[in-house]
Amino acid sequence: MDAEVTDPKLTHSQQSEQQRLFEGWLPLAQEANQLYGWRLDGATIERLIALAAPALAQAESVLAARAILWSVYHHHIA
Repeated sequence: MDAEVTDPKLTHSQQSEQQRLFEGWLPLAQEANQLYGWRLDGATIERLIALAAPALAQAESVLAARAILWSVYHHHIA
């Protein structure tokens, strides 16, 4: 995980939780990045995941998670 995404004010437990969040969603976000031609760098993919995290937690399928990433990309990144 890039240092610029990790908030130094977070507790160790919160940092561990954030790390697991990125590790869990990173493969899908990287796949979407490649599939949709977004050309995002690692830090921006992590930002995408962080912004999408609340909605991703409610995703009931991979298709729903992809739709969430797509929506967050177009509303906050693009």
